[in-house]
Amino acid sequence: MVDGEFTTFWSVEVGFNFSDPNMQAQDPFRDIFLDLGAWYWINRTALVFGDIYSRAFPNYVIYLADGRRAPDGTFAYEPRTSRGGERSTDPESRNNLFHENAYELTLARYFKMDYSIVNGSARPAIRELQLYGRGHLPRVGMESGLIELGSNPRILSRVNWEADTPPGTEIPVRTRTGNEITRLVRYFRDTGVEVTEAQYRKLLSFQRGDSTISFIPGEDFSGWSKFYPASGSRISSPSPRRYVMIQATLLSEDPDRAATLHNLSIDLDAPLASQVRGEMGPRKVNATGAVETFTLYLKPQVRPGEPGFDQVLVQLPDGAFVDLVNVEVGSEAELEAGSGQVYTPEELGRRETAGDSLWVQLPETHASTQLLALRFSGVLYLASNAFRAQVGIGAGEERVWQLVDPGEATELVEGRGMNVFTPLGGGLVGDVEVTPNPFTPNGDGVNDQVVLSFPVFKLQGSKPMVIEVYGLDGVLLLRQEQPSTHSSGEQQVVWNGRSRDGSLLPPGLYLVRVGVEVDDDSGDSMVPRVVGLAY
Repeated sequence: MVDGEFTTFWSVEVGFNFSDPNMQAQDPFRDIFLDLGAWYWINRTALVFGDIYSRAFPNYVIYLADGRRAPDGTFAYEPRTSRGGERSTDPESRNNLFHENAYELTLARYFKMDYSIVNGSARPAIRELQLYGRGHLPRVGMESGLIELGSNPRILSRVNWEADTPPGTEIPVRTRTGNEITRLVRYFRDTGVEVTEAQYRKLLSFQRGDSTISFIPGEDFSGWSKFYPASGSRISSPSPRRYVMIQATLLSEDPDRAATLHNLSIDLDAPLASQVRGEMGPRKVNATGAVETFTLYLKPQVRPGEPGFDQVLVQLPDGAFVDLVNVEVGSEAELEAGSGQVYTPEELGRRETAGDSLWVQLPETHASTQLLALRFSGVLYLASNAFRAQVGIGAGEERVWQLVDPGEATELVEGRGMNVFTPLGGGLVGDVEVTPNPFTPNGDGVNDQVVLSFPVFKLQGSKPMVIEVYGLDGVLLLRQEQPSTHSSGEQQVVWNGRSRDGSLLPPGLYLVRVGVEVDDDSGDSMVPRVVGLAY
């Protein structure tokens, strides 16, 4: 029914001749489901049936879905049109062999037609089911093949593109990289049917069709990166690597508008080292919210002619802030004995960052295979804390960065990689500090507001911080939300002594609850404190 051939059809039972009024059809409510394979703007469905003897569907409802999910996990379908009612035997629907159903333009990827078995024998033959629409495709995915960067691995620096993106359109771009590719051979009979290699070898020569050879990403390929926010973004896929793949998607929320991609390129740099592996220690800490000392071990593989690096940039997990302790360079035995070359914070340079990273300038270029141990102290707030690191050399626009590969860098740390785990137990909100208490919001500029400071643990992403103020009689006087960059970490909310209508509250004691709203009913996301207000 979807092959474009009027002479072919698909038939289905929609009615039985019930001689017994108590007889029930098995599974009387049925449906036809189609994955359209891509997204389209659709505003019409046509059904072409067989002949007057088999007749047409007596009842149905047509639904479309764009892939979004309902709370129960099923597709969130929108009903678009219907014919007849449930168990209908409407002769107009039964005898009309061409059904044209028009409706408003709808973004759709999935089609579903619900129908039910009726009393009366019928087995309609659907010769064609056709969907019509207009406008630019809402989503067009484009993916490169394997792009070889040369026999020697290269650093992928930045990704650049030129595009037209009218309002309501965008072009998300992402990458993946690797060093290994897999040779894939496929075998076919002379009829075009694919067979295994063993089956192909057993065929007679005149029965053998083509065999094709292609190359696909190997096991060491990274997953797709996050989408790059803008042209000129630094590439976040691991490098240096020999191969890269690029994916761009043209998106449009308006059928009359489309994004246009004119060109796309990547900037390449020579590697600072053939590879730099990174490993964090310790892998686990015993307490959440306690100050710990962590070590990032870097193991470079530097070949002749590669410059090495003189900077290390560590991207911190959400909410974490750290202090630099030192850097030690030496063999694994020297670092284990504490006899390596140690550089103090005074000998190192800590460059300014936004607070979500640690950027250390080394006193000299590191261009050997010796271990480098970067130590820092800080507090972690997530259950799983993922660190990322880059090494660099140069300054300004000439600076080159190379990503550090998480992996096995040293035997001094159990496990491998750059994740640090904290205990899963404990509440979401830690101890709340109230300053000053009581406070005096009389407008004299001294202690006019109270600051409630508290740590939040284990929450990924960004959720607003919440403050609720109650009278001692339990009446809610104020509820406010304060945006936060990261949910986890040290947080602060401020109260100026006023209620929700802006009026100053009278002196007295108030119950103030602070914390963060979460979806579950954990009961530990809001912490109460008694706050005094005085004049």
